[in-house]
Amino acid sequence: MKPLYESIPQKTDESLHVHIAEHLKFETPLHYHDEFELLYIKRSSGTRIVENCIESYFKSDFVLIGSNVPHVWKNEADGQTAIAYVIHFKNDFGGGFLQDLPELIGIRSLLNKSQHGIQFIGLLEKEVEARFSAIINANPQGRMIQFLSLLDWLSNHRKTKLLNEIASSNKLGLHDCERINQIINYLMENYNKDINYKDLASLSHMELASLCRYFKKRTNKNITQVLNEIRISKASKLIAQTQIPINRICAESGFNNYGHFNEKFKEITGFSPLQYRQKSNTV
Repeated sequence: MKPLYESIPQKTDESLHVHIAEHLKFETPLHYHDEFELLYIKRSSGTRIVENCIESYFKSDFVLIGSNVPHVWKNEADGQTAIAYVIHFKNDFGGGFLQDLPELIGIRSLLNKSQHGIQFIGLLEKEVEARFSAIINANPQGRMIQFLSLLDWLSNHRKTKLLNEIASSNKLGLHDCERINQIINYLMENYNKDINYKDLASLSHMELASLCRYFKKRTNKNITQVLNEIRISKASKLIAQTQIPINRICAESGFNNYGHFNEKFKEITGFSPLQYRQKSNTV
Protein backbone atom coordinates (compact mmCIF):
# COMPACT_ATOMS: atom_id res chain seq x y z
CA MET A 1 0.00 0.00 0.00
CA LYS A 2 1.53 3.27 -1.12
CA PRO A 3 1.61 6.39 1.08
CA LEU A 4 -1.27 8.74 0.50
CA TYR A 5 -2.01 12.35 0.00
CA GLU A 6 -5.31 12.20 1.83
CA SER A 7 -8.28 14.36 0.89
CA ILE A 8 -10.31 15.03 4.03
CA PRO A 9 -14.08 14.90 3.34
CA GLN A 10 -15.31 18.33 4.42
CA LYS A 11 -18.48 20.09 3.39
CA THR A 12 -18.13 23.51 1.80
CA ASP A 13 -20.06 25.07 4.68
CA GLU A 14 -17.97 23.61 7.51
CA SER A 15 -14.49 24.35 8.88
CA LEU A 16 -14.20 21.23 11.04
CA HIS A 17 -14.46 17.55 10.28
CA VAL A 18 -15.04 15.71 13.55
CA HIS A 19 -15.36 11.96 13.93
CA ILE A 20 -14.73 8.99 16.20
CA ALA A 21 -12.50 6.42 14.49
CA GLU A 22 -13.16 2.83 15.57
CA HIS A 23 -11.13 0.07 13.91
CA LEU A 24 -9.62 -3.27 14.80
CA LYS A 25 -6.52 -2.02 12.99
CA PHE A 26 -5.51 1.41 11.73
CA GLU A 27 -4.84 0.58 8.09
CA THR A 28 -3.83 4.00 6.72
CA PRO A 29 -0.16 4.16 5.63
CA LEU A 30 2.10 7.11 6.29
CA HIS A 31 0.20 10.06 4.78
CA TYR A 32 -0.34 13.78 4.86
CA HIS A 33 -3.09 16.27 4.07
CA ASP A 34 -3.68 20.01 3.88
CA GLU A 35 -5.69 20.08 7.10
CA PHE A 36 -4.45 20.30 10.67
CA GLU A 37 -5.19 17.15 12.69
CA LEU A 38 -5.99 16.90 16.39
CA LEU A 39 -6.09 13.27 17.52
CA TYR A 40 -6.76 11.71 20.92
CA ILE A 41 -6.36 7.97 21.53
CA LYS A 42 -9.18 6.69 23.75
CA ARG A 43 -8.17 3.04 23.39
CA SER A 44 -5.15 1.65 21.55
CA SER A 45 -1.38 1.37 21.65
CA GLY A 46 1.26 0.90 19.02
CA THR A 47 3.70 3.03 17.04
CA ARG A 48 3.22 6.66 16.05
CA ILE A 49 5.16 8.40 13.28
CA VAL A 50 5.06 12.18 12.90
CA GLU A 51 7.55 13.41 10.28
CA ASN A 52 10.93 12.15 11.58
CA CYS A 53 9.65 11.22 15.05
CA ILE A 54 8.92 7.53 15.61
CA GLU A 55 7.63 6.66 19.09
CA SER A 56 5.44 4.17 20.91
CA TYR A 57 2.00 5.50 21.78
CA PHE A 58 -0.43 4.40 24.45
CA LYS A 59 -3.95 5.15 25.64
CA SER A 60 -4.53 8.92 26.12
CA ASP A 61 -1.98 9.90 23.48
CA PHE A 62 -2.99 13.42 22.36
CA VAL A 63 -1.26 15.12 19.44
CA LEU A 64 -1.76 18.18 17.21
CA ILE A 65 -0.26 17.90 13.72
CA GLY A 66 0.19 20.78 11.31
CA SER A 67 -0.74 21.04 7.65
CA ASN A 68 1.05 18.61 5.29
CA VAL A 69 3.08 16.91 8.04
CA PRO A 70 3.52 13.16 7.27
CA HIS A 71 2.08 11.01 10.05
CA VAL A 72 0.48 7.69 10.95
CA TRP A 73 -0.65 5.69 13.98
CA LYS A 74 -0.08 1.93 13.70
CA ASN A 75 -1.71 -0.47 16.14
CA GLU A 76 -1.88 -4.23 16.19
CA ALA A 77 -5.01 -6.23 15.46
CA ASP A 78 -5.47 -7.92 18.83
CA GLY A 79 -9.23 -8.39 18.77
CA GLN A 80 -9.90 -5.16 20.65
CA THR A 81 -11.34 -2.19 18.79
CA ALA A 82 -9.05 0.84 18.75
CA ILE A 83 -10.87 4.14 19.36
CA ALA A 84 -9.62 7.64 18.54
CA TYR A 85 -11.27 11.08 18.55
CA VAL A 86 -10.18 13.03 15.47
CA ILE A 87 -10.68 16.64 14.38
CA HIS A 88 -9.46 17.89 11.01
CA PHE A 89 -9.60 21.62 10.35
CA LYS A 90 -8.61 23.65 7.34
CA ASN A 91 -5.10 25.07 6.99
CA ASP A 92 -6.58 28.57 6.66
CA PHE A 93 -8.74 27.97 9.71
CA GLY A 94 -10.13 31.18 11.21
CA GLY A 95 -9.21 33.32 8.21
CA GLY A 96 -8.66 36.96 9.02
CA PHE A 97 -10.10 37.04 12.53
CA LEU A 98 -7.65 34.45 13.83
CA GLN A 99 -4.73 36.41 12.40
CA ASP A 100 -5.95 39.87 13.40
CA LEU A 101 -7.34 39.55 16.91
CA PRO A 102 -4.59 40.15 19.51
CA GLU A 103 -6.55 38.11 22.06
CA LEU A 104 -5.94 34.95 20.01
CA ILE A 105 -2.14 35.12 20.02
CA GLY A 106 -1.95 31.93 22.10
CA ILE A 107 -3.95 29.92 19.57
CA ARG A 108 -1.90 31.35 16.68
CA SER A 109 1.28 30.29 18.44
CA LEU A 110 -0.12 26.80 19.04
CA LEU A 111 -0.99 26.34 15.37
CA ASN A 112 2.42 27.61 14.26
CA LYS A 113 4.17 25.12 16.56
CA SER A 114 2.03 22.28 15.22
CA GLN A 115 4.35 22.09 12.18
CA HIS A 116 6.72 20.33 14.58
CA GLY A 117 3.96 18.05 15.87
CA ILE A 118 2.86 18.72 19.47
CA GLN A 119 2.15 16.07 22.10
CA PHE A 120 0.05 17.14 25.10
CA ILE A 121 1.08 15.35 28.27
CA GLY A 122 -0.66 14.90 31.62
CA LEU A 123 -4.17 16.03 30.69
CA LEU A 124 -7.04 14.44 32.61
CA GLU A 125 -8.74 11.79 30.51
CA LYS A 126 -12.25 12.72 31.68
CA GLU A 127 -11.81 16.39 30.80
CA VAL A 128 -10.37 15.63 27.35
CA GLU A 129 -13.24 13.28 26.53
CA ALA A 130 -15.81 15.77 27.87
CA ARG A 131 -14.43 18.50 25.59
CA PHE A 132 -14.50 16.25 22.53
CA SER A 133 -18.04 15.15 23.38
CA ALA A 134 -19.14 18.79 23.66
CA ILE A 135 -17.77 19.46 20.16
CA ILE A 136 -19.31 16.33 18.65
CA ASN A 137 -22.77 16.95 20.13
CA ALA A 138 -23.01 20.70 19.48
CA ASN A 139 -24.82 22.44 16.62
CA PRO A 140 -22.54 24.01 13.93
CA GLN A 141 -22.12 27.36 15.70
CA GLY A 142 -21.75 25.76 19.11
CA ARG A 143 -19.24 23.31 17.67
CA MET A 144 -16.99 26.17 16.58
CA ILE A 145 -17.27 27.85 20.00
CA GLN A 146 -16.43 24.60 21.78
CA PHE A 147 -13.51 23.98 19.42
CA LEU A 148 -12.01 27.44 20.03
CA SER A 149 -12.37 26.76 23.75
CA LEU A 150 -10.45 23.49 23.28
CA LEU A 151 -7.65 25.26 21.38
CA ASP A 152 -7.48 27.95 24.07
CA TRP A 153 -7.24 25.27 26.76
CA LEU A 154 -4.48 23.47 24.90
CA SER A 155 -2.56 26.71 24.21
CA ASN A 156 -2.38 27.30 27.97
CA HIS A 157 -1.28 23.77 28.82
CA ARG A 158 2.42 23.88 29.69
CA LYS A 159 3.33 20.18 29.67
CA THR A 160 3.89 19.63 25.95
CA LYS A 161 6.54 18.09 23.74
CA LEU A 162 7.56 19.08 20.23
CA LEU A 163 7.93 15.85 18.27
CA ASN A 164 10.40 17.27 15.74
CA GLU A 165 13.09 19.88 16.32
CA ILE A 166 12.67 21.33 12.84
CA ALA A 167 9.23 22.34 11.58
CA SER A 168 7.94 20.10 8.82
CA SER A 169 8.41 21.00 5.20
CA ASN A 170 7.09 17.56 4.12
CA LYS A 171 10.76 16.59 3.88
CA LEU A 172 10.21 12.85 3.62
CA GLY A 173 8.60 12.90 0.19
CA LEU A 174 6.51 10.10 -1.25
CA HIS A 175 9.39 7.68 -1.92
CA ASP A 176 10.69 8.08 1.63
CA CYS A 177 7.18 7.66 3.02
CA GLU A 178 6.75 4.40 1.13
CA ARG A 179 10.08 2.98 2.22
CA ILE A 180 9.71 3.98 5.90
CA ASN A 181 6.16 2.63 5.90
CA GLN A 182 7.42 -0.67 4.48
CA ILE A 183 10.12 -0.99 7.15
CA ILE A 184 7.69 -0.24 10.01
CA ASN A 185 5.16 -2.75 8.65
CA TYR A 186 7.85 -5.44 8.50
CA LEU A 187 8.92 -4.75 12.10
CA MET A 188 5.34 -4.77 13.39
CA GLU A 189 4.59 -8.07 11.65
CA ASN A 190 7.79 -9.75 12.86
CA TYR A 191 8.53 -8.07 16.22
CA ASN A 192 8.24 -11.35 18.18
CA LYS A 193 10.86 -13.10 16.03
CA ASP A 194 14.59 -12.74 15.59
CA ILE A 195 14.72 -10.01 12.95
CA ASN A 196 16.81 -10.85 9.90
CA TYR A 197 18.18 -7.42 9.02
CA LYS A 198 19.53 -8.67 5.71
CA ASP A 199 15.99 -9.70 4.70
CA LEU A 200 14.77 -6.26 5.72
CA ALA A 201 17.47 -4.61 3.62
CA SER A 202 16.59 -6.83 0.67
CA LEU A 203 12.93 -5.87 1.05
CA SER A 204 13.98 -2.22 0.87
CA HIS A 205 16.27 -2.89 -2.14
CA MET A 206 19.30 -1.57 -0.21
CA GLU A 207 22.51 -2.90 1.26
CA LEU A 208 22.24 -3.36 5.03
CA ALA A 209 24.73 -0.61 5.88
CA SER A 210 22.97 1.80 3.50
CA LEU A 211 19.58 0.94 4.99
CA CYS A 212 20.80 1.62 8.53
CA ARG A 213 22.25 5.00 7.53
CA TYR A 214 19.12 5.88 5.54
CA PHE A 215 16.73 5.01 8.37
CA LYS A 216 18.77 6.88 10.98
CA LYS A 217 19.02 9.99 8.79
CA ARG A 218 15.30 10.06 7.99
CA THR A 219 13.96 9.24 11.48
CA ASN A 220 16.71 10.19 13.97
CA LYS A 221 16.45 6.65 15.38
CA ASN A 222 18.10 3.40 14.45
CA ILE A 223 16.03 0.37 13.45
CA THR A 224 16.72 -1.47 16.70
CA GLN A 225 15.36 1.46 18.74
CA VAL A 226 12.11 1.39 16.81
CA LEU A 227 11.91 -2.41 17.06
CA ASN A 228 12.30 -2.19 20.84
CA GLU A 229 9.53 0.41 21.02
CA ILE A 230 7.20 -1.83 19.02
CA ARG A 231 8.03 -4.78 21.29
CA ILE A 232 7.45 -2.75 24.45
CA SER A 233 4.18 -1.46 23.05
CA LYS A 234 2.98 -5.05 22.63
CA ALA A 235 4.32 -6.06 26.05
CA SER A 236 2.66 -3.14 27.82
CA LYS A 237 -0.73 -4.11 26.37
CA LEU A 238 -0.34 -7.72 27.56
CA ILE A 239 0.82 -6.57 31.00
CA ALA A 240 -2.11 -4.17 31.38
CA GLN A 241 -4.86 -6.41 29.95
CA THR A 242 -3.89 -9.93 31.04
CA GLN A 243 -2.44 -11.81 33.99
CA ILE A 244 0.14 -13.61 31.85
CA PRO A 245 3.41 -13.88 33.84
CA ILE A 246 5.77 -11.07 32.94
CA ASN A 247 8.68 -13.37 32.12
CA ARG A 248 6.44 -15.08 29.54
CA ILE A 249 5.38 -11.72 28.11
CA CYS A 250 9.07 -10.86 27.78
CA ALA A 251 9.59 -13.88 25.50
CA GLU A 252 6.34 -13.39 23.57
CA SER A 253 7.35 -9.81 22.83
CA GLY A 254 10.58 -10.86 21.16
CA PHE A 255 13.09 -10.30 24.00
CA ASN A 256 15.55 -13.07 24.76
CA ASN A 257 16.94 -11.49 27.93
CA TYR A 258 14.70 -10.61 30.90
CA GLY A 259 17.12 -8.00 32.27
CA HIS A 260 17.29 -6.24 28.90
CA PHE A 261 13.48 -6.35 28.69
CA ASN A 262 13.14 -4.68 32.10
CA GLU A 263 15.65 -2.01 31.17
CA LYS A 264 13.95 -1.13 27.87
CA PHE A 265 10.46 -1.27 29.38
CA LYS A 266 11.35 1.30 32.03
CA GLU A 267 13.27 3.45 29.54
CA ILE A 268 10.25 3.67 27.21
CA THR A 269 7.27 3.70 29.61
CA GLY A 270 8.83 5.22 32.74
CA PHE A 271 7.77 2.19 34.82
CA SER A 272 9.08 -1.27 35.51
CA PRO A 273 6.84 -4.05 34.11
CA LEU A 274 5.54 -4.83 37.63
CA GLN A 275 4.85 -1.16 38.37
CA TYR A 276 3.03 -0.87 35.04
CA ARG A 277 0.77 -3.83 35.90
CA GLN A 278 0.03 -2.43 39.35
CA LYS A 279 -0.74 0.99 37.86
CA SER A 280 -3.03 -0.53 35.21
CA ASN A 281 -4.96 -2.54 37.82
CA THR A 282 -5.75 0.63 39.80
CA VAL A 283 -7.19 2.56 36.84
